[in-house]
Amino acid sequence: MLATMILAALIVAAVFSALGLIPTGPRPTRADIFGSITVNYKLVLNVAGLAIFAGFFWLTARRGARDPVCGMQVDRDAGATVRHAGRTHYFCGEHCRQAFLADPDRYSGGPDVSVRSTPRPGASATAARAVASGFEGFDHLVDAGHVFVLDECR
Repeated sequence: MLATMILAALIVAAVFSALGLIPTGPRPTRADIFGSITVNYKLVLNVAGLAIFAGFFWLTARRGARDPVCGMQVDRDAGATVRHAGRTHYFCGEHCRQAFLADPDRYSGGPDVSVRSTPRPGASATAARAVASGFEGFDHLVDAGHVFVLDECR
């Protein structure tokens, strides 16, 4: 891997050199680089872009909900829903919705991957063993971004 990276760097340097894209002459001074920082339209546009990004981020976070069966984050408008005990629950797919309908009291407390997840038919043997053992000895499946859950909900 290291040899490949070194070779790639040498090839890029050779191509840039052949095309004359490597700067020559004296290096710019600190004043040349930082002396032209001013409050102008670029700063205003950057601040406006940051505000727009923050607004979209807030809207996205506000719009999401957590699947009570597998714990995935789902879009409230796109996911399957069930109304239970005066509360609307959102699901990543029909299989999680069906699991909830089979035993709603089991899942109404909220997502708890280590206790509430059950492998669907065809799930990997590792996932089935992890769930059967209550994730004991399978901490890497929970800590590494819920590997089992993401595998189950594809």
